[in-house]
Amino acid sequence: MYFTQAMNLARAVWVSSGSPKGPGSDCRSALSPNGDRALLQSEPGTYLRRYSSAEKDQWNEVIASSPATHFHFHRSYMDYHSDRFLDHSLLFFENGKLLGVLPANEERDTAKVWSHQGLTYGGCVWKSDVTQSKIIAFWELMATYYRQQGFQKLIYKALPFIYHQRVAQDDLYAIFHFGGQILKIEPNTVIDFLTPVKPSHSKKYGANVGRKAGLQIEFSNQLDRFFEILTQRLEEKYEVRPTHSLSELQLLHSLFPENIKLLGSFYDGEMIAAALLFDSGRVLHTQYLATTPEARKLRALDQLIIDGIFPQMKDRRYLSFGISTEDGGRYLNSGLIQQKEEFGGHTLAHLTFEMDLAKWSIR
Repeated sequence: MYFTQAMNLARAVWVSSGSPKGPGSDCRSALSPNGDRALLQSEPGTYLRRYSSAEKDQWNEVIASSPATHFHFHRSYMDYHSDRFLDHSLLFFENGKLLGVLPANEERDTAKVWSHQGLTYGGCVWKSDVTQSKIIAFWELMATYYRQQGFQKLIYKALPFIYHQRVAQDDLYAIFHFGGQILKIEPNTVIDFLTPVKPSHSKKYGANVGRKAGLQIEFSNQLDRFFEILTQRLEEKYEVRPTHSLSELQLLHSLFPENIKLLGSFYDGEMIAAALLFDSGRVLHTQYLATTPEARKLRALDQLIIDGIFPQMKDRRYLSFGISTEDGGRYLNSGLIQQKEEFGGHTLAHLTFEMDLAKWSIR
C-alpha cells in the first residue's frame, strides 16, 4: 500500500515558463505560483521548487531541526562561495509545508548537477517526520525536474551516518531504488569515543616529548598565523594551496564561532602548530592540521591531538581526521592514513553516487 501511495504522489505535473516535455513525465506549461521560478508538483499537493535567497530563513529552519544535518548546509556557509558554484538547490513541500531541502549546484559547461560540489558532503536534509515513501515520491519529482532543466547526471555525496542524531539513511535506499551507482568511496579515519581509544606507543611518546618541551595548548584567534603555517606546509609537501583562502576562513569563523575553532600549540608564546576544528556537536572534525619544522621536531602535533583535542571529546562521540586518498579514492596515501590510525582511528567510508537521470528507473 505504501509503495502504491508513493507512486501516486510521484505522478508529476510539470509547471514552468515553457519547459519542454521530458521522458516519463506527464507535462504541461504554466507559471509557477511566484511567477518566476520553476516548480514541479503532484496532484495531492506534494511539490518542489528551486531555492531562492528569499527562503533563506525557511531553509535554515529545516537544517536546524533535521536529525541528519551539518552546519555546512546553513545558507550562510553555502553562500560564502556562491561566486564559484552556481546554486541549483531544491525545496520540497507538502500542502504548503516545507519538509526538506537539497543543497545542490550546477557543474558549469556540463549536464551534471551536484549535491554538493563545493561542500565535503551533500544530500537531502529532511525534517524528522518525513517517511521513506514520501522521500521516494520526492525523489521521483526531483529526477523529473532536473531532467526537464536539461541535466543528465546527479552526483550525490551522502552525509555519513556519524552526523545523524538518529537512524536516517532513507536517501541510500532511494539511491538504490532508482538505480544509482557508487561513483567513489573515500576513507575518512574516525575515532569512536564510545569505544576504548588506544593511541600507538609512538604517538604517546611524541605527546610526552611535547610536554617536556613546555608546549602550551590553547584556543586562539590567530587565523593569519595559522594560515601562514598551513600554506607553507601544503606548498612544501604537496605543492598545493589550502582549499579556503584566509579571508574565507576569517569570514566563516566570524559567522560560525561556535562551530569553527582554532586550537594552537605555542612555544615561547609563538604558534608553531594548530588544528582548525569543525564542531558539529556529535562530531569534531580536523579540517586542517598544520605544523612548522620546529613543531615537527618537538612532536607538537602528537601532543596537540592527545592533550588538546582528545579532552574536547568528553561531550562528543566521533573525532574525524578526514580522507587520505587522491584521484577519487583510487590512490591511498598509506603514510598519511597510518598517522591517523595510530591515534586510534578506523575507516568510515565516504560514499559518492552517480544517478543517470535519463535512465532513472524503479527497481
